[in-house]
Amino acid sequence: MTGTDHPVAGELSVRECLDALRTERVARLGVITEGRPLVVPFRYLLDPRADSTALEPGGPGVRVFVRPSSDGVVSRSDGPACLELDAVFEADGVAWSVIASGRLRPTRPGELPAAFEGPAEEWRTIELASISGRRFAGHPAQPASGFSVEWQVLD
Repeated sequence: MTGTDHPVAGELSVRECLDALRTERVARLGVITEGRPLVVPFRYLLDPRADSTALEPGGPGVRVFVRPSSDGVVSRSDGPACLELDAVFEADGVAWSVIASGRLRPTRPGELPAAFEGPAEEWRTIELASISGRRFAGHPAQPASGFSVEWQVLD
């Protein structure tokens, strides 16, 4: 998803949110550790079987896979988790942001798509419960000061 794909501000569809997750590879991962929130940048992979019906009632669900270091906080985390990713296209005056939330847990044997490297035990799975996103319209700031991030949501 680029800045020029959809220049109008507003809510992203589930399909657009999944497209953003599919095309990007780094997001901020939020977990609770020792009773406190922790948010860290993280590489992830969206389950390639995910489609726009996956989060509907009775749908197969959406899984996101992360591969933490074996001694890191994320490798020991279970429970609520979220991913947040965004992009800013200064030249176009457009940005988007997607937030996906669910539960982080160990990846089960046989669950990891075959194309992913390494044994399932090295991966963690976020089972998504919700996903939402917004597209924002901005305006270029004065040339000397760069781009303004004072976004105006246009409904």
